Amino acid sequence: MAALRRALSTGGPTGTVGSLSLLGVETGGLSRAIVLGGELGARSARAEVLLHSAKLVLRARQALRDGEYGGLRQAVEEASENGASPEATSELNLLVDEVEDHRMRTALSNAILQGGPGGDAGELDTVGIRTRDLERAIKTTNALGAKSTRVRMLERTARVLRDLRMCVQTGDWEGANSVLQEQGERESAAIQAALDGSGGVEHGGHAGQATRKGSPGSGASSTSPMAPREQLAETQT
Repeated sequence: MAALRRALSTGGPTGTVGSLSLLGVETGGLSRAIVLGGELGARSARAEVLLHSAKLVLRARQALRDGEYGGLRQAVEEASENGASPEATSELNLLVDEVEDHRMRTALSNAILQGGPGGDAGELDTVGIRTRDLERAIKTTNALGAKSTRVRMLERTARVLRDLRMCVQTGDWEGANSVLQEQGERESAAIQAALDGSGGVEHGGHAGQATRKGSPGSGASSTSPMAPREQLAETQT
């Protein structure tokens, strides 16, 4: 099973959750190692787990490379439910977080883009205003925990829009003005903090962001995207 271990140690995605680099993603070597492992046969329970884990990683890499988040989600959920070999756990943990981050990005972005007022300034149409999708997306983000700078920014935007839409729906223009003023003050404070070097603003999607490389041994923890938040277990026999 040495070929499987070597193939799992390279060829995974790198970077941070929400900003993964796929340039180095490679599946050929892992695919050949899986075929070889199947031909030789798993002669122990540990070897069987390693072979199964390698197949999950291969599926996950292919789905990630092709932008198929549905397939990626299925692969990491199976790993979360059944556990994985130590050689595959680090990369699968990274991909669990990527799946969750993608879920939050999608929910927040869709809620922000839809459900706003129509018409023009002075003649707003408030009939179609919706806040339910924003509430759901914010709740999902709170439950899963933001893992990237982009999701944190989207969540802040969603909260502001939710409050604004509620004010506009009820004709509370004074409240809407207060929401905008408070947002302006927060942005000014964040900019000043960045200028002062206090770290109040996260730059380039790195500061304060989950940083996991898709290589074994990084010791990264993980959570299941749909099940209760549990660490992806390393299956050892």
